[in-house]
Amino acid sequence: MFEKLQKKIALQITKITIWYNAWKEAREIVRAYNHDEPIKKRYNRFVQKHLREIKLGVVWVIIIGLVSTGTVVTLDYLKKTEPQRKATALVKKENARKKQVALQVKNAEQRRKLDSVKNAEAVKKQESIQKVLATKKAEDSIQRDNEEKLRNKQKLLAQAINDSIRNAQLHKSGIDSTVTQSSDTIISSDSAGRSGMVITQKKVSFFDNVKKFFKTKNYKSERKAIERNSGDIETISKGTNVAAINYPNTPVTAADTPVAKRMLQPPLYKTSFRADYSILVANKAQKKMYIVKQTNGMEWKVEKEYPVTIGAGLSGPKLAEGDKRTPEGIYFILLKRIKSELNEIYGPLAYVLNYPNEEDRKEGRTGQGIWIHGTKGDGDPVPTKGCISLKNSMMFDIQKYIADGKGTPVVIVNDSVNEDPLIHIKFDKINTKRKEILAAQEMLLAEVTTFLDAWVTAWESRDIDQYAQFYSEKNFNSQGVKWNSWKEKKIQTFTMYATIDVAIENVKLTDWTENSIEIKFLQNYRSDQKFFENGKKLLLVKDSLSWKIIRETTIPKEEILL
Repeated sequence: MFEKLQKKIALQITKITIWYNAWKEAREIVRAYNHDEPIKKRYNRFVQKHLREIKLGVVWVIIIGLVSTGTVVTLDYLKKTEPQRKATALVKKENARKKQVALQVKNAEQRRKLDSVKNAEAVKKQESIQKVLATKKAEDSIQRDNEEKLRNKQKLLAQAINDSIRNAQLHKSGIDSTVTQSSDTIISSDSAGRSGMVITQKKVSFFDNVKKFFKTKNYKSERKAIERNSGDIETISKGTNVAAINYPNTPVTAADTPVAKRMLQPPLYKTSFRADYSILVANKAQKKMYIVKQTNGMEWKVEKEYPVTIGAGLSGPKLAEGDKRTPEGIYFILLKRIKSELNEIYGPLAYVLNYPNEEDRKEGRTGQGIWIHGTKGDGDPVPTKGCISLKNSMMFDIQKYIADGKGTPVVIVNDSVNEDPLIHIKFDKINTKRKEILAAQEMLLAEVTTFLDAWVTAWESRDIDQYAQFYSEKNFNSQGVKWNSWKEKKIQTFTMYATIDVAIENVKLTDWTENSIEIKFLQNYRSDQKFFENGKKLLLVKDSLSWKIIRETTIPKEEILL
């Protein structure tokens, strides 16, 4: 290279010498023929021409000389600083490796903590189940004892009635008592003249009911019949004469008995924990959705009721992707989508559920994208591909109760008999599972944040090998650009800029499954030549034990700031 430059300089100097000599000769001729105007004019042109050529030649020599000097200085500088640059690159690479190792260690620690929490919750849950079973067993034992006592009392009552009937028949003959009989009543008295029992025609049904009880063994219905005609049968004790019992003439109605009063009262749904969230209950059979909320007294009650439409598929739980069925079970809202993120068919608002949940995956149920959403325009909801759909005004009303919806439980059932949505809610189970879901989301967000920090560090280092570790070379495709083209573009950028600084904020998880995450964030990019701010969307997939970027898209920053 230097030999070529030297040859060019030598050639140019030769040309300058030739032009100088020609200029000199032309000038002498002009001086000699100063009186001859035509000759003077012609050779003056030669003088001017050669003078321009000499000037250009000198400029070329200067330029070539400067280029040569600059090249020599640059190469010398690069040669001297090469070890330092290599050392700096190695240090950055080592720092990136350490960060990656620290990230893996941190993730392992977070997984260990989560497993520990899950194990503790499982032990607590098992203890709770054992306690409930023990309580249920004790209650069953008490109920059996009470039923046995009641059967014994019924036997005593029947015996007393039979004895009194026999005595009444004997007394009728005048041996021990006098019986006065009218068309409607039988009045019994003993030999001392003390008034005994007044038995109306209605009391005949009492004896019939007692006999029917022992014949049918139907405790619930026959006991009510006995109570309607006999009063409180529990006052009967062994040896009591039926004549000593006061039977009111007015029958006791079923609604007046203590048992009936307890049955007519609505059940209370009360928990021992304070909840700062509402619960949504969707009944597919009745096509209704309810908002259930806890009161100040720790009791749960229905706040609102809405008509809904469900999947257009067959009845029953969702089994596979594309079957257009709405799933059944306990789910939780992961995130809220707003109008700018939605196709118009979903209306202005939607909530994303965590289908398939852990139980669905165990049962082999497939599919995804189960939402609670609105409708196109202001129209009525229509059957869906598996989602739950409401009118847009109702979606906004629900939003007042659940806000962004994060962690809101959604219980989906298919019950055409029970209209009370509260009976379908397992409050303790939901509360425990909700804590697990929120803890897992926080852990995932921390993992993603750590990944983004390491990715930004690699980007700022301008080391393409370090930067490439965060991408899936096989599956990467950004708006039609494959990995190799993307990599070449980044190499050019890293070479062009002396410094790159990147800052990210407002990180949002906009969608995720067990093996993929979609992230949106606000990005501030600054180099030694330019600065800009925009939104960025990344799609990550799980590759072995680490996440890899397979999509990277620039989006309007307004989409992040909404």
